[in-house]
Amino acid sequence: MKHLLKACLALCAACMLLCSAALADAPAYSPELTAAKAAIGALYDQYGFTAEMLGMFTMTVAAEEEATRVHFVSPMLPLGRAGEYEVTIRGDQVEASWTHDDKDASLWTSGALDCPYWGAKQLQACLDTESYIFGQDGDLPEYVPDQYESLDMVVFTPEKDELPAKEKYALARAAMADVYGLSDKTMSSLESLFGEERILICGDGRRLMEVTIAGKDLCCHVLVDTDTDEVYWLQLSSGGNG
Repeated sequence: MKHLLKACLALCAACMLLCSAALADAPAYSPELTAAKAAIGALYDQYGFTAEMLGMFTMTVAAEEEATRVHFVSPMLPLGRAGEYEVTIRGDQVEASWTHDDKDASLWTSGALDCPYWGAKQLQACLDTESYIFGQDGDLPEYVPDQYESLDMVVFTPEKDELPAKEKYALARAAMADVYGLSDKTMSSLESLFGEERILICGDGRRLMEVTIAGKDLCCHVLVDTDTDEVYWLQLSSGGNG
């Protein structure tokens, strides 16, 4: 009995060490990216989005006193049809809304591209038939609410000896898979583009390394803090063009 107890205790200790190691290896996220991950999950659950569909939209975050809001708008699709998505996060509560929530759902759930409102089925058709994808009239910023401000930073290409350790690539890949819920199979088809690094210096002095991960259908730019290893932000693009 004593031998069995000792074996159980040893197994428990080993499990705790394994769990601690796994947690230590998990990427740490900025508050903005934490909110974005929750918002992406809400669009998956409520509107049937996939990562490829999200790759047609840009994400911006607005942190307010009582809530954080994540806004999604597409520079590739007609605004009137695709609409805009906004996810509001208050503590543990996550609420998603869409421009066309008040419209007849039987129209956009039909999947017909001549429908005036494009839901997930139309977005998938746009991915399958690229001729339906076209840019907005005018610049995208005019479609983004004023409270969603872009990050103020200076970008430069570092010298070889200024580059952070390659562990940043592993963190970037782990974050991309986690935030977008991508499978091992999908991630194995994507390459980290070595030699494409840029360092972005934020207004508050933080240095962010930009890691590009791309394949045939997806491209993701990930920003990793060079000092803390916090994953600050990422943006996915469909089509692999980034």
